[in-house]
Amino acid sequence: MSLKIQSLKKNSPQGWQTTSISDSEKERFNGIIQKKIGIVIQLVHNSVQDEQGNIQFEYDSPLFCEMQGAISVPYFTDSSNNIHVGFVHIDRPVLNVSIDSYHTYLEKALEEEKPEILLEENIFGEKLTEIPRGMGEKIAGKIASSMKIATNEADEEMGIKTIQNIDLIGNTYWNTTFSPTKVPIYALEISSDIQNLKPQELEAISGIEFIDVNKVNQMILNGEILDAMSITAIKQLELFLDKKSKEKLDIPKNLWEFIISLNPFS
Repeated sequence: MSLKIQSLKKNSPQGWQTTSISDSEKERFNGIIQKKIGIVIQLVHNSVQDEQGNIQFEYDSPLFCEMQGAISVPYFTDSSNNIHVGFVHIDRPVLNVSIDSYHTYLEKALEEEKPEILLEENIFGEKLTEIPRGMGEKIAGKIASSMKIATNEADEEMGIKTIQNIDLIGNTYWNTTFSPTKVPIYALEISSDIQNLKPQELEAISGIEFIDVNKVNQMILNGEILDAMSITAIKQLELFLDKKSKEKLDIPKNLWEFIISLNPFS
């Protein structure tokens, strides 16, 4: 694994700066800004009440507004009319232990008020199979369009430079609890000639792979693909291609109906 997870320091993490949201919030919360990634703008106060209106528990959660990103779904159709979708293999700071083991460590860390316990157990870091995606970025001083981000990510993470067609096929939210940011999903149709594709050296990607969409669905069922944005993107691609296929089948029917309507004897 190439990941290095470090404990938080008392001062701000590298690249972040703190700022008071308002005078009334100073004692309770300071905003955090990272100009490349985004800003934590406020706390959302959550409370759970019973039927009588009594508060059972309440908590604050951060609202994180990040740069507009995009998800890329590269695909091609082979000679047998099968769809193949592009994936990357990449290290992520996700759990590499069972949920039960994780809860044991978490409960201990909470009880003893020692977050470092979670890092001492070395439970984070796993290689995932994902659809290419990326956060927003500035190009020539301006925040790039989501379509531009989608094509850039396909190039950076998979080496895709030539795209035959690109379509916005949907949107998703990566976490509705913490982020209001909507992430666009783009389908990128490419040539079946993928022999020379490779990610840029700066990307922390260990490999790329094009997988038959039927196998992809089986991998999702088997728990081999767990990333929620990738699963959503695959579903959106299937719906998009199904709609596109039906529209092609409807053209002759609609054309025939039009010709009949022109017949003065009909």
